[in-house]
Amino acid sequence: MVAHPDYLTDARLLKVQFTSLKKFVKEKECVPDRSLWVANTKFALVCLAEQWNIALEPILEKIGPYEAPDVVARRKSQAAAAAAAAAAGEAAAAAAKKAAAAAARRSSVPTAPVTEPEPVATANRRSSAPGTLVRSPTMALASVLAPTVPPPVQQEELSETEKYELCIEPHRAKIEELFGKLDADGSGELDGDEIREVVGLYQGDAFDEEEFMSWYDDHGEEGGGDGTISVKEFGWYLADCAECNPAKMAETLSNFEETVDFLVMRQTGVMTQLAYTNEMYDQCVAPHKAKIEELFKRLDADGSGELDSDEIREVVGLYQGEEYDEKVFMSWYDAHGGDDGGDGTISVNEFGWYLADCASCDSIKMIATLASFEATVDVVVSRQAESG
Repeated sequence: MVAHPDYLTDARLLKVQFTSLKKFVKEKECVPDRSLWVANTKFALVCLAEQWNIALEPILEKIGPYEAPDVVARRKSQAAAAAAAAAAGEAAAAAAKKAAAAAARRSSVPTAPVTEPEPVATANRRSSAPGTLVRSPTMALASVLAPTVPPPVQQEELSETEKYELCIEPHRAKIEELFGKLDADGSGELDGDEIREVVGLYQGDAFDEEEFMSWYDDHGEEGGGDGTISVKEFGWYLADCAECNPAKMAETLSNFEETVDFLVMRQTGVMTQLAYTNEMYDQCVAPHKAKIEELFKRLDADGSGELDSDEIREVVGLYQGEEYDEKVFMSWYDAHGGDDGGDGTISVNEFGWYLADCASCDSIKMIATLASFEATVDVVVSRQAESG
């Protein structure tokens, strides 16, 4: 197998459409149709790609380098400001050119002689001449009495707080929901550890706690900050990501929620997150429980009822034809341990799921997989016996 990057940590995955990713994986024609059919999240598809050694670089490269929403917004804002400045410069140049041309024309036209005004009667007699405008006393009076349109009243500019609240208010429930997902200890405040990963992934760069708190931890204890983020400050952060624009707030919340859900799925582990696999794996394992337990006991050198990495390193590496990666292996199969989702060892149930995974969760293939794995165990046990 070829080692690929950890796609689950690649922020560009957030910009890949689910349907495009599923089509890409399906075109490789190595993933069973049943597995593809039940893969209903991008997370599940990435797990299938890793399981079947499918490189995702081609589809990730198509979308280009990842840019965080606030970086994109800042770039667009700078481009718009540059365009506005250029347009203003062109307008000023055009006005100056027009004024210079007008001044040149005035200087070249001879001054008309001053003549006495004609009597009204004469003007009236000439009113029928083409192009002559006659203002009667009534028209003159009407122009004096015409109502004057007042200039538009300038609205008072909103304060910064009012701008943010205008952006936040329609989405307060969603903001509180996202806040609750991140508040792991239920304290009602988010500390650096609770937001480090999600903010870093969403913004596409390393989380700078000192800088982040200096911007958004505005309503704490004396001195203006208490080192944590309240739900109100969290709302201000999201509004800032939306450039404090109410029209952009819904999209910002949607993107941020997808980032949160992506991390939650990653943290819960493959087996615990993809609940649909429980029944599939159990059905694959059930007919072979006796053989699985037999193989498990042969590997459980200390008889603890759990397999640690030292007990499975050699056999898994030999069976899979590559060096055993403890971190990857445990993240996939150590799914039923302690409160944190894993205890660093493999139970007999988890061992059965590993073997079922090697058989592509196919009951027919499970027989051949068990025979092949047992032969590998025989080789390892023989080696260990010879080495003493």
